[in-house]
Amino acid sequence: MTEFREGHTGGDAHTCSADAEVREGAKDHASPIVRPPPLAHIIANLREKLTERRFCIDQQKRIDNSTGAYVRRALGWSWEMPEKERARLNKEAAALIDQIERTGEGGGPLAAVVFVAKVSRSSFDQLRAAAEKDMVKLVKALPVYPWAEAVRGFGAMSLACIVGEAGDLGEYAGPAKLWKRMGLAVMGDVRQGGLAKGATAEAWVAHGYSARRRSTMWVIGDCLVKTNRDGEYRTLYLARKEYELQRDPEMKPIKAHRRAQRYMEKRLLRELWRAWREASHDAMPGQEAPPAEPFEDRSPGDGGSGPEAGVDASPTARLPPANLPVVACIPPRTTSLTAESA
Repeated sequence: MTEFREGHTGGDAHTCSADAEVREGAKDHASPIVRPPPLAHIIANLREKLTERRFCIDQQKRIDNSTGAYVRRALGWSWEMPEKERARLNKEAAALIDQIERTGEGGGPLAAVVFVAKVSRSSFDQLRAAAEKDMVKLVKALPVYPWAEAVRGFGAMSLACIVGEAGDLGEYAGPAKLWKRMGLAVMGDVRQGGLAKGATAEAWVAHGYSARRRSTMWVIGDCLVKTNRDGEYRTLYLARKEYELQRDPEMKPIKAHRRAQRYMEKRLLRELWRAWREASHDAMPGQEAPPAEPFEDRSPGDGGSGPEAGVDASPTARLPPANLPVVACIPPRTTSLTAESA
């Protein structure tokens, strides 16, 4: 309760009381403060949506492959045929399927099979589109999103896929840990996943290689090579490719391309890791940003040494618990399966 000194008039007391009522009224009518969902919840939802997207992609591939195989067989395709003849029938079958799906004409009895397969696939097309839409909404709530948005050729879906596969990037002690998670590290003198035939199970476990995660980074890198134009990453790729060819004039251009793209992908992850830590610190200024472990930027190529060599799994590179509950951070979808397709 407010106390008044002697000499205050009743009018002064009335004014203070009125001001207090105004302040209380303002509280009652003030708009609620909308706070962003916790980072762990965003990441958990991203991982769940990425799993849903992968399932849809697997079903799309299954339907496409089985339909193609059925049509090829009907056209007379056989393993006993010469390779060129098989390739010709593959193209003929693909063209026939495309014609039936677009016009509904041709194919004879095959048209019914192709039509049913198209209807089945459309459901997964729509589910995938909805999952990707949700992933974009979620990733835009991440503190690091403005950095990703500014990189030409590296959009919301690319960032969503990396976070969905790697989890909280701030939990990795350094970029080398993130490289290993995404299949880009060098173990000793061997690139991750490049073990020779006959390698022991223990060696493969030590490499911790996931072809799926490596494929994710390859697709992202391929997009950057094609769409980054005169940006930082395509410029880096071209410079590295030229360096590789000058270092070994007998190197085939495709090998130089792959080494340069790999080098560029590692640089992207390094800069993303830095931006994540800086953005997270800015979003929570009361917390001190953890120190970054020193590292050098070297190309792993298909082997060689470097700071990423011999990287092993570390508690500092742990992911969010697998049983973390998925908390809705976005409005639930109300659209049916007839919503927009992919």
